[in-house]
Amino acid sequence: MKKPLLYTLSLLFLATSCLSSSKLSSHDLVEKTVFISTEIPDAPFADFNMTIYDKVGNEIPVFQRQPEPTTSGLPPLVVQTPNVIDEEVESTSAHVIIDSVLADKSMSDELLRFAEALSIQQFRFESVETEEEADYKLDLEIHDYGIGADSWTTTLFFEISATVSLIDQRNGKTLWQEEVHDLATVTKALLHAGMPQEDTQIPALLAEKSYEEIDDLLTGLAKYGADQLTLPLREAYRQSTIREEAELIDNELTVLP
Repeated sequence: MKKPLLYTLSLLFLATSCLSSSKLSSHDLVEKTVFISTEIPDAPFADFNMTIYDKVGNEIPVFQRQPEPTTSGLPPLVVQTPNVIDEEVESTSAHVIIDSVLADKSMSDELLRFAEALSIQQFRFESVETEEEADYKLDLEIHDYGIGADSWTTTLFFEISATVSLIDQRNGKTLWQEEVHDLATVTKALLHAGMPQEDTQIPALLAEKSYEEIDDLLTGLAKYGADQLTLPLREAYRQSTIREEAELIDNELTVLP
């Protein structure tokens, strides 16, 4: 059963906070030592024959999709293509280019490098190599990420789904945790990442891209994905600071004669 696109899109844009961000302001990461723990699939999925409902409903649970082992040495790109012969030939050509790029570089490693660099820049902590020397642990568990569309000629989306947690290493307590489910058009994601590319609206246009253009496209999507991973914690710190300031003002007003 398929759901209306706009309805299911609205579900994907929801992010559920599992643990409260209250008092995060008392755990400022500036100049603290942080160990970044990561988990991510080896390669993104590319599905040009999906329904958006498949990504949020019960037909094909996103966290249960597993790539098939490959014998070619290429990364295990998850692919589903239309059954129409002409579209299938074009779709295969697009996947060949994507496979070629992914054979030469790891998009997963690139995404995590961008996420680590952004985290250090935004929260100004010192990244360390082991948990034992860390004041806090930032856990980035990426469940799934990649590009998909309802068909070969419909809007192309980039999706990333993850769980992000901040843990106090002194007592092992999880201070904050949030589920990240972001879905954006590829065109919008690339523009947000500062690497806009023309003709990325639908999967069919990818078949006309060169190796270098696909390489840039995947790098841009990795940058966008990294920003989405770090955004919830930035927002949680902001909200925590606003609440703390509001409580301080409220307390000051209470004690006034």
